[in-house]
Amino acid sequence: ILMIYKIQQYHDCKERRTFFFRTHYHNQCLPKPGFHLRIYSMLYDRSYMKGSGNLGVSTLTDFIKYLLVGSFILFFLIGLIMPSSGKGGIPDYIRFVAFSHDGATSLYFWTILSYGLMHDGILHLFANLLGLHFITRQVESDMDKNDFRWLVVLTLIFGAVIWLIFNQQGGSLVGASALVLGSLSYFCLRKPDQPITFLLFFVLPVTLRPKIILLAVLGYEVYYFISSELIHSQISNVAHSAHLGGMLAGAFCFYKVKRGNGFPSFRFVSPPRVQSNVQKRRLKPNEFTVDFANQEKLQKAVDEILDKINERGFGSLTAKEKKILDKAKGLLRK
Repeated sequence: ILMIYKIQQYHDCKERRTFFFRTHYHNQCLPKPGFHLRIYSMLYDRSYMKGSGNLGVSTLTDFIKYLLVGSFILFFLIGLIMPSSGKGGIPDYIRFVAFSHDGATSLYFWTILSYGLMHDGILHLFANLLGLHFITRQVESDMDKNDFRWLVVLTLIFGAVIWLIFNQQGGSLVGASALVLGSLSYFCLRKPDQPITFLLFFVLPVTLRPKIILLAVLGYEVYYFISSELIHSQISNVAHSAHLGGMLAGAFCFYKVKRGNGFPSFRFVSPPRVQSNVQKRRLKPNEFTVDFANQEKLQKAVDEILDKINERGFGSLTAKEKKILDKAKGLLRK
């Protein structure tokens, strides 16, 4: 559906169809003379594809990226003000944010999520921002919003727990790498055979299938986890165990969503209010029917479905709504 499709009727009964930068003509009259139809029913003309006015924050992934950058600046400024020494040589503000064995035993339960806000240097932050932008954002567009929130939380929790099991001798865990690797795991399992072209070392174009990427990353992480954390039992600068925990969480979320179970949603429910007869008449059911002969109603229906995709993700569509999109797409191709 990522296509801008415009149909315009000309007086000489020729129809012009424009697909991006390619235009062709053929003789085919539209149903009525003078009928003028413009349907920009695909996502590039939606507000969330153009970018919103709130600094471009249109998705949860965007919000997380801004939060990570803001947290990095904040912790940098705090580090300039507060003393660099603390318990165990770790500054106090780090102990209250980063995840560690001491923090877990001290019941700093919030650190099982807050550690993702802190990064060990600008390169660490930059690498995770790239992963969030190119991988996690794609995963979010394929998931229901509630399921994606669970993915974010579970990848951080799995990463922290697996890291803690093999790193009880000391050290601290920081960074959102578990979320990035969990997103990669979910994406590769979701679309294992979809070719992906990326720039190796930002120079060489390489095309691979996601399942090959997943196996390569998994092999890399397992090797260095065994060699640095399992055999030598030394504190590594790279938390490969946390990466593996994030990948495990991503796989768990994929198979749970694939089976149609989904995750429970939590929301605050206000007490029921008595509705007047006027308010009851204004309520509309979720499902609707579409008259495909009426182009205005068709365009309105497609707009409502695309807005629903923006608010709740493609996975929230009902089978009937998906059929409407398919029929609308087929109608536009005629």
